[in-house]
Amino acid sequence: VVRAQTYIKKGQQITTRYLPPWEGQPKRVDQLWKHWQFICHCDRCKDPSEFGTYFSAIKYNNTYFWCIFCCCTFPHFFRCKKCNLNGYWLPMHSNKIASPWICDKCERKVSHNEIEEKMTLLDDKIKEWMLKQPHENWPELLSKLNEDLHSNHYLIFGLKKKIVSTVSFLLRKMLALKKVWAVILFFS
Repeated sequence: VVRAQTYIKKGQQITTRYLPPWEGQPKRVDQLWKHWQFICHCDRCKDPSEFGTYFSAIKYNNTYFWCIFCCCTFPHFFRCKKCNLNGYWLPMHSNKIASPWICDKCERKVSHNEIEEKMTLLDDKIKEWMLKQPHENWPELLSKLNEDLHSNHYLIFGLKKKIVSTVSFLLRKMLALKKVWAVILFFS
């Protein structure tokens, strides 16, 4: 038996997802095309803000920040050089391959390739940072990422998932150790 989460009208198209729901743009469109050769036209993929979650949105920011990766100062990756507004970079046509991205305040455009390159670099830097830093420092990375990305961005969401998973694993490990010590003390 299959049950729908929402009411389905007679004749309404039923959709399914091909990728995990925590995959963001531009990766999602690219992966669908690469693996299945189709462009998705579901409601989420048609909406650049992804139902107002801004799951792929990149903050406009024209300031500098302290580099969390190599201790140098460098400009924000996604700085909109045209305006001083607090906008977000969003895909101009979120369900088109290689769509340019546009600042939602000043309408300046950047190429799909520029966004893709910078997101890949940022993702790689996050993974590198997580390998080098102890778990207790990972929340510091969240606050740094919030300077460049929307607080709901998929990279931030992924880091939060990883933090919860790691803390859960460490707690289970501590509980198991506590049980071992209880047995040792019981038989001592």
